[in-house]
Amino acid sequence: ALGLADTRISIMAFIYGCIGFSVAILMMNYIMIEDWPQNIGGKPSFSYLENMPAFVPIMFELTVFFAAHLMVITFYLRSKLWPFKDAENPNPLTTDDKFLIEIELHNNEKELNLLLKETGAIDIKTTEILEWKGVHLFHFQGSACSQKLRIFLNYKNIDWVSHEVNLIKGDNFSEWYLGINPRGLVPTLVHNGDVHIESNDIMTYLDQEFPNTKLFPTNLIDDIKKDLDYEDSLHFDLRRLTFRYLVPHILGKKDPKKIDFKESHDGTIQGQSDAYKEKEISFWKKHYDHGITDDEVIESGNKFKDIYSKFDSILKNQNFLKGDEFTIVDLAWYVSTKRLYAAGVPIDKYKNVKNWFDKLDNDNNFKKEANPIFILKITKVILKIYNKLKGKYLTDLVDF
Repeated sequence: ALGLADTRISIMAFIYGCIGFSVAILMMNYIMIEDWPQNIGGKPSFSYLENMPAFVPIMFELTVFFAAHLMVITFYLRSKLWPFKDAENPNPLTTDDKFLIEIELHNNEKELNLLLKETGAIDIKTTEILEWKGVHLFHFQGSACSQKLRIFLNYKNIDWVSHEVNLIKGDNFSEWYLGINPRGLVPTLVHNGDVHIESNDIMTYLDQEFPNTKLFPTNLIDDIKKDLDYEDSLHFDLRRLTFRYLVPHILGKKDPKKIDFKESHDGTIQGQSDAYKEKEISFWKKHYDHGITDDEVIESGNKFKDIYSKFDSILKNQNFLKGDEFTIVDLAWYVSTKRLYAAGVPIDKYKNVKNWFDKLDNDNNFKKEANPIFILKITKVILKIYNKLKGKYLTDLVDF
């Protein structure tokens, strides 16, 4: 009725039962007839056949024992389940209080989306986007992650529809947007009704969906994913330097009411509470209270100092970060480098990094998407003068 293929486990059960039955016969014959024959209750000890009725319970038990246990072991091995293996659970909440159902599509995607909306079995609360066709991008001009994705889309000649989210006004903390991306971050991609968040995950997905001009070379895919994960782990460090040296505190701090709303918002990601929510809320609350401290600047600045020293050595003997071909790693670090250069990281001190950066920055497709918005060009100069006078500019606090 469910259309499932027949299983061969029953055949194996029969074979394992026969093995258990044979082992019982051989074992009882050796123990009771050959090795240590005993006269129990007047039963003959010189013939297995004459004693066999007394051995029936043992033959039955071993037949069941072998069939049951070897079937379980076979099932585990066939399912690639063995001790200490990492779990491959599509949603960890299925081990708690949730059920997971896989539904096959047969040209009925629209009806299925409608069913999921009506039953509430979906993470997306702003449900009108589920009917959008094509590639739609929620982004902000000054967001480094948005810049990275816009360059990626243009580089691969993917047509996309723009939906700008004003981070300065706090549009990303609105109920409507949190109903799409519970993290309240940009960018967010909607592709034919499917929602994708996190810029690196989005680019990985799009490189598979639009395989022209591959930026994730197959032979480097594992290394590239590790590099992108590392680059993503520095997001808060990049944000610290941005909000200290490019965005004045009065413009960068979030409205406490909107922070509280985001904190109370019960949106989920893949059926789970957002693991990054607490870290995001903590950052914005601390930033509202005291901005970015000197200690935070020093910690983040030293990380980038070590990174660019390493990059300078790598680029001494090759054109790009992963060899002589441009990859997504170069794109990701170009955007970060553009931002860090503006924030005061002395990229000029790293000759090979500077040559690599200039080569990419001279391409208008890169430069136009990564250029800061006009107001940040003004605040950058003001904040540089202010911090220089106080002796707290980035190069004053970190010895690059």
